[in-house]
Amino acid sequence: MSLFKVENLSISFGGLKAVDDVSFEVEKNSIFSIIGPNGSGKTTIFNLISGIYKPDSGRILLEGENLVGYLPDKVAKKGIARTFQNIELFEHATVMNNLMLGRHIHMKTGIWSGGTATLFGRRSRAAKEEIKNREFVEKIVDFLDLQAVRDQFVANLAYGKRKLVELGRALALEPSILLLDEPSAGMNTEEKEDLNIWIKDIQEIYKVTILLIEHDMNMIMGISDRILAINQGKKIVQGLPQDVQRHPEVIEAYLGEEG
Repeated sequence: MSLFKVENLSISFGGLKAVDDVSFEVEKNSIFSIIGPNGSGKTTIFNLISGIYKPDSGRILLEGENLVGYLPDKVAKKGIARTFQNIELFEHATVMNNLMLGRHIHMKTGIWSGGTATLFGRRSRAAKEEIKNREFVEKIVDFLDLQAVRDQFVANLAYGKRKLVELGRALALEPSILLLDEPSAGMNTEEKEDLNIWIKDIQEIYKVTILLIEHDMNMIMGISDRILAINQGKKIVQGLPQDVQRHPEVIEAYLGEEG
C-alpha cells in the first residue's frame, strides 16, 4: 500500500474546475513533484491536501485514512506539514521563536500547566518538555545553517533566508509528509543549489516523504523520483522524470506558457 494516495480529486470555484478528477499515489520516503503551467491547479491540490479547501469529490488517503473534511490543524497532527508559495511567518518574532512554533502539536503541557502550576511536579514536566523541543529545533538550526540568524527577527532577513526558516518550521512539526510549494522562489543560484542538497538530505536523514511544486525544471528533473504533470486542473501524465519530460502534451503545455 502506498503511503499517500489521492483519488479522483475535484474542486470548482464559481463554476470553473480548478482540479478535475486528479488521482496519484506517492511511495514512502520518495520525492514526488507536481508540475504544470501557472494556474494549472498545483497549489489548489496542496490546499486540498492540507485542509484549507474541502474537495467537491474524491478522497485523500494517508495510510488508508481519508483526510477529507479534516481542518488544517488536524491534518498537521496526522503528520503533514507544508511551506507556502507566499511566505507565512511571524515577521516580528525571532527565527528561534518561529521554529519553536512548529513544535506546538508535540507539546503536551499547556501554557497554564507550564507557567503556573507546581502541584505534582507539573512545572518540572513542562520544563523538561520545553528543553526536549528546543533540542529538536537546535538540530534544525544546525541542519539548515541558520546559526548566524537564530536570534534575528524574521523581518530583517533576506528573502532566501526566510524561505529556509519556513522550511525549518515545517520540519519542526516532525512530519511524515512535507509539502513544498515553490521552495526555491526568490533564491539565487547558490541558494538553489544548497536547497537541492537540503531537500535530498530531508528525504534521506529525516526519512520524510516530499511532495514538491517547483517551476525550476532543473531542480525537478534532478531530485524527483516521480512526477505528475497537470494542465488546466487535469492530469496529463505521471511517471519517471525522463518520461514526463518527453511527453508531447507536457512539452505543448510548457511551450504554450512560454509563448
